[in-house]
Amino acid sequence: MEHKVEVEISEVAKKKESICNGCSNNCRYCSTREIKSRLHSQSSDWATEQVDVMKAFNTGYRKVRDNDPSTYDIVFPTTHDITLNTLGASLAFLKKVLVAGNTVLIITKPNPVCIQALTMELAPWKSQIHLRLSITAMDEGLLKYWEPNAPSFQQRFIALKDCFNKGFKTSVNIEPALDIPNLPVLVDTVMPFVTDKIWIGKMNHANRCVVVETEEDRVQLERILNSQEDLHFWNLYHKLKSNPKIGYNDSMRTVINPLIEKQQHKAQTDSPLPKESVSSQPEPVEISSHGVVASDFAFELLKVFSERQAAQFQQLQLIEDIVAPFVSSHPELQKVNEILKTLKPKSRNGFNLN
Repeated sequence: MEHKVEVEISEVAKKKESICNGCSNNCRYCSTREIKSRLHSQSSDWATEQVDVMKAFNTGYRKVRDNDPSTYDIVFPTTHDITLNTLGASLAFLKKVLVAGNTVLIITKPNPVCIQALTMELAPWKSQIHLRLSITAMDEGLLKYWEPNAPSFQQRFIALKDCFNKGFKTSVNIEPALDIPNLPVLVDTVMPFVTDKIWIGKMNHANRCVVVETEEDRVQLERILNSQEDLHFWNLYHKLKSNPKIGYNDSMRTVINPLIEKQQHKAQTDSPLPKESVSSQPEPVEISSHGVVASDFAFELLKVFSERQAAQFQQLQLIEDIVAPFVSSHPELQKVNEILKTLKPKSRNGFNLN
């Protein structure tokens, strides 16, 4: 039986922090950029980063009071990235946060230069830090289109290995998943350098956030939307469900869990007779399963037989023509065959269990 994907939020933190307006990565799917553009008419200059100097350098920071150890105190940054332009301010802010005793989840599309500086400057607080690195695809063409100014896959992979080799807690964020058909290969590639989880998520609000101005824009958006159909996510889930390091962000859980519910409901409705409706059942019969529908049906049929339920079967020939011959031809189902022989016709609509 499939089990629902547990509710695990990838950005588990008590407080979200950012120190900059704008992001030079200029990702085409960025929801923050879309919101700023819609509410504040800020779009064309989004790639120009404007650091909040007061917050980054001058304002003090206290320990977050909630002592729940299951969540991080701070997640940083949430509306921009740690780039070469924001590195100095990000380091200054993070040091204040860490000196105060806070635990921090740092999320970034990692530039190797920035990662080298972060791991060196923040080494004294290593135990308080978790580095979650966003690696959304291996295909450099897709990365260049969707995240035009962000680091390449090779740069991000180098940064991941650097964090891992220096003993930092690491996880990978594949959200949005830009290349779903090849996502299992990406998982296998990064997994040896992940100490925690690999988080998978879809591109949210793609039709709203992605601006379509050219034919390439239309083709790329259509490709993403097609790849995010429920069936593709369902197949992906089944390929990866045995991997304990895989986690699903909320965007994926809202797709996967309803499909699991549908499958469970179908399995229940397809059963000849639900167990809950049985008033008396024979002892369970132990048989070896060969994955054959007829054997499964025979077993389930016998488990639910009683004088009351038998009347629901309108075709007496079902036992004589299908189930009995199958059971008789399989020696390992001998116990089932013995029970079948005890079923004597009472009428065309039922059986005696004498």
